[in-house]
Amino acid sequence: MCFHDYDDSHYKGVRENTVKYSIECLGDSVYLLVAGLAGSGKTTLVANYSKWLRKNGHNVRVVNLDPGAETVPYKPDFDVRNLFTVVDIMKKYNLGPNGALLKASELLLERSDEILADPAFKPYDAIVFIDTPGQLEVFMFRTEGRKFVRKLLRRAPTIAIFLVDAQLCNNVGDFVSSWTLSLFLQIRLDIPVIPVINKIDLVGEEERKLIETIVYEPETLKEVIVKKLHGLGGRGLALPGLGHAGAAPSGRTPGRAGPRRPSPG
Repeated sequence: MCFHDYDDSHYKGVRENTVKYSIECLGDSVYLLVAGLAGSGKTTLVANYSKWLRKNGHNVRVVNLDPGAETVPYKPDFDVRNLFTVVDIMKKYNLGPNGALLKASELLLERSDEILADPAFKPYDAIVFIDTPGQLEVFMFRTEGRKFVRKLLRRAPTIAIFLVDAQLCNNVGDFVSSWTLSLFLQIRLDIPVIPVINKIDLVGEEERKLIETIVYEPETLKEVIVKKLHGLGGRGLALPGLGHAGAAPSGRTPGRAGPRRPSPG
């Protein structure tokens, strides 16, 4: 999926199809976690997407779960910063910024019952956007984030939008690395994850064509990866949904790793 800010009929259709998938299937009763690497545009997307949905007649609420955000371009229905901020935690526990963020994830789970009791999280009558912390590891690697999502799931359907910054997709390797994070997030949280290419209007024509080709014709990705893996000592790569990719030197069967056994005698 590709989002950008200007009005283009092709991408407008992509955006509306995303809405159709997430809303017509689930109705106005879903938690939408917005995740991605720092600077990928999560908070801006939450502001613009929620505004667009309201304009189109949907009941929407917005939650800010980023205790490190200095400002947000929307009026949150719930703001975790009213309970604690990264700066407060740094002072109280004598921690640095990273340590304070990890402590914040612990506090998020410890106070989850109090947080989820807020009317902003009331299920089954609205699309609830949840703006997640700027550091993806809070939800991707910390058990606290996963447990918090489990609590959301017990209340209403929960899906995630994973933002990929188009400016970090300048070549196939960068694209695959970024895209793989969305798959890993889906495995870790065990919820549907919709990867979205953001800031597509900020890249050059060549990068844009590469992104469009891979998104809309994923089979081409296999061909490119096979070429890039040529000469890697015969170690193949099994790509989910794309089959086996890899090149083997002469005298070795593709996919066989390690030295050949000597013949008897």
